[in-house]
Amino acid sequence: MPSHEPTTSAPGSLYSFFAPGGVLSKTHPAYEFRRGQLQMAEAVEQALKEKRHLVVEAGTGTGKTLAYLLPVIRFGQRVIISTGTKTLQEQLFYKDIPFLERALFPAGGHLKVCYMKGRNNYLCRQKLYDLREQPVLTGLEEIDQFRLIAEWEKQTPTGDRAELASIPDNSLLWPKLDARAEACTGQKCAQYDRCFITEMHRRAAESDLIIVNHHLFFADRAIKQAYEAPDAGILPEAAAVIFDEAHELEDVASSYFGVSLSSLRFDELARDVDNTLRAKKISGPRVMQAAAGLRERAAFFFSLLPAGEGRFAFDTRREFLEENGDEYLGLNNAITRLATELQALKDKPEEIFNLLRRCEELRVHLHFLMEENPRNTVFWIE
Repeated sequence: MPSHEPTTSAPGSLYSFFAPGGVLSKTHPAYEFRRGQLQMAEAVEQALKEKRHLVVEAGTGTGKTLAYLLPVIRFGQRVIISTGTKTLQEQLFYKDIPFLERALFPAGGHLKVCYMKGRNNYLCRQKLYDLREQPVLTGLEEIDQFRLIAEWEKQTPTGDRAELASIPDNSLLWPKLDARAEACTGQKCAQYDRCFITEMHRRAAESDLIIVNHHLFFADRAIKQAYEAPDAGILPEAAAVIFDEAHELEDVASSYFGVSLSSLRFDELARDVDNTLRAKKISGPRVMQAAAGLRERAAFFFSLLPAGEGRFAFDTRREFLEENGDEYLGLNNAITRLATELQALKDKPEEIFNLLRRCEELRVHLHFLMEENPRNTVFWIE
């Protein structure tokens, strides 16, 4: 792991912090000594020193966050803390870590902490500028939201939509403007140096503690694995990772290291094709027809899949293909046609190459899920 000098280090010992009459009891008026909290902190610190795994199950009221935060601060190397919920992320960033800073460094000193969210929480400046040049807005509500976001973009330091309290969670405009990876052109983007994702990456590289959620952590791992490059994702390397709310790890990890397809992925590709051609002022009636055809083919194909409650095994793939082979072939042909029409465009901007990559991903994933039989793999519908 790369060396990383902490901003400062926590003084004293674990016992002097948690014990009756110690630092914590003097700082927090409602503090009660809990032996389990001290024992957990000692176990975490020992695991960090020995570079080994540790699984801890502690009851409610143990004070788990402080029991791992203090050893992490004393550890002196970069650590990622991954949580299952936004509520716990905010508790750590806005409450627990500032409390520890005040308790440990009354004379001054601080920790460099970065709170990272998924890319769809951040504004993409290039998308905003493209939409301003070629507006594709629906109704007065989207127009009002666009004006609000455009003004906010000029002054926000983070681009985090949490700053926009007046934009509803179900906004139809925000997904057209967020920084999700599918439409990102990376360093080739004109706004790369001003990108909010780039800035978040810089802050993380300078931080002692990085707070993420499980979805972001495993999305980053999946990207690193796919590109076989440790610097391909958004998270910097760290000496250790702590998973809080670890009971959710299995489902989250499965969703990122598995392969999944939904009609939504096809709809989003077709939508992004339409929006890109309009934004870049590219004349492509054959491309638009191919995108519309893909959307229709995908909707029909997914309507044929077996129905059931919740998640259930898809153990009839062979029989399904025997019965619906023409529809499966039609969907494959629709993907190929769209890719062919995109490839035929002249003077293609970088966004078109992104769309071609997504076409290929859909084709490969569809083939894998419907025709391949690798070992140690299960298939299900949900």
